[in-house]
This record gives sequence, structure tokens and C-alpha cells, in this order.
Amino acid sequence: MQHKVFFKHLQTKPARAAVDFCNEGIVGLILSLTLLSPVAAQTTTFGVHTVSYHDRGYFNNVNTGVYLEHQGLTGGYYKNSLNKDSVYGGYTMKYALPTNPLFQSAAVMVGVVSGYRTRSYPHDYSVMAAVSLKHNFNEQHGIRLSVLPTHSKSPANYVLHLSYEMKMK
Repeated sequence: MQHKVFFKHLQTKPARAAVDFCNEGIVGLILSLTLLSPVAAQTTTFGVHTVSYHDRGYFNNVNTGVYLEHQGLTGGYYKNSLNKDSVYGGYTMKYALPTNPLFQSAAVMVGVVSGYRTRSYPHDYSVMAAVSLKHNFNEQHGIRLSVLPTHSKSPANYVLHLSYEMKMK
């Protein structure tokens, strides 16, 4: 008994070209250098992303990168929790806290971030939000602890992130 072959080959969807986020990193660097002009340096904060903690799941917790904040406008680059490059932009609102030995200010940042495309989340950009507390070592240097909510499709409920900041004068 012979079986007829109905399909000579398996048809698949066209492959999506891999997006090279290196270009976004270069654009972010150019924008960052623009903010480093002498006029901007009076009120610009330079930050270094370091490590994160996810309460659930298996993620990259070494999220190195850099960012700049100038009069609320914030932008940066980091290696995200999926081990992909992310570029983001947004707005940061800062609030002074009552005098205490632990934290001198709080902030809320909202924006848009790239780099989180997965099979279950087929979008190039995501909404980003963070609430943070900053401890100042002195007038120029400090460390920021941020709490970031996660996407509903993530196994993690929240992310804690640590970054170092330096006011540029």
C-alpha cells in the first residue's frame, strides 16, 4: 500500500531578522555625550547600573550599563535580565525625604525600554517604571536602590536593582 505525500516540505513563517541593539546603544551613547556638554553638566547625574535581584525565576542578575538624568529626562543602556541589550528613555521625578541616616531622596521613573521581546511577549518596546531610594555618600556620590514591577508574563513579581550615581559638576 502506497502513501501519498501531501507536503513536499514543511512550511514555516518567514524568519524575523535579528534586531541589532548595538545601533540603539550607539544612539544612546551619542545622546549621552550631548548631555555631557558644559551647560548640561551643572545638573546632570551619571549613573552606573550594577546588579539586580529577582524574587522568582532564573534571570541574569548582573545588569551592567550606564544612564544619564538631566532635569528629569532620563536615558540609558544596560544588559537586561534576559541577557539582551536594552536602551531606555523616560522621565524621573525626584522628592527630598525628611532628614534620616539611610535615604536622602526618593524618585519615580517612567519610560519606554527595548530588549524584552520573547515568544510570549512579541513587542520591541515595553513600558518601564521604577520607584527608588537614594543614599548619598556626599554631595556628589550616592547609591540608588530601585524597585521595578515586572510584566504579567514574568515569573518574577518584582526586581530590586542597585546603581551608583555621580552628580557631574
